Amino acid sequence: MTDVTLTEVEVIKGELAFSKGDKGDKGDKGDAYIITESDKQEIKEALSADISELKGDLETESNERKDADNAFKESLTSEKSARETSDLALQRNIESEASERETADSTLQRNIENEKSARETADNAINESLASHGTRLNALETYTVKVDSEGYIGYTYNGE
Repeated sequence: MTDVTLTEVEVIKGELAFSKGDKGDKGDKGDAYIITESDKQEIKEALSADISELKGDLETESNERKDADNAFKESLTSEKSARETSDLALQRNIESEASERETADSTLQRNIENEKSARETADNAINESLASHGTRLNALETYTVKVDSEGYIGYTYNGE
């Protein structure tokens, strides 16, 4: 802010003239009125009061803007902190979910492999059992049952 001094705004040496009817004493310059020393003093005091009031208004405005800026800065800081906290929580949740999925996938793969192994073992046991039964069936197939004309039942082994 630029300081304004009274010397920059005061009327110099009473040479400012007002038209007829304005405040001031009638001087020797015809219809014009010359500002007297008391008028100058009154103007100085009025200007000084106006300047003081303006300085106060500017200072008040400046302080209000600083307060608003500080409140805004605090709001931004708070929002940034809240978002960082939320982002960290989200990242932890993502990492936790990824870890849980990896564990679940590993467990599922292990269960699939165990099931595959159990089924292969069961299939081998069934195949061995069928092979064993197949041998017995083959042995049974070698017996031939015959009924003769008189109704007697006979059998032969391997066609004998």
